[in-house]
Amino acid sequence: MRPMNKYQLKATVHPENATNKNVIWYSSNPDVVTVDSDGWIEAVGVGDATIYAEAEDGGVKAWCAVRSTAFLF
Repeated sequence: MRPMNKYQLKATVHPENATNKNVIWYSSNPDVVTVDSDGWIEAVGVGDATIYAEAEDGGVKAWCAVRSTAFLF
């Protein structure tokens, strides 16, 4: 992705009848890619980051690797 681009990631909590379906999002490198509480990621720098979605009640985590590259003119 390029700096200033935004994309939304989705996380689905299973089982369907789980009582707590809340997900906590965070970035391994917020100087490169930020993520908000709804899974929207935005490149703010150049480099690599891993975006994590973790079940609020703990134990289950998913991740997505993201690379932000510079604009080429």
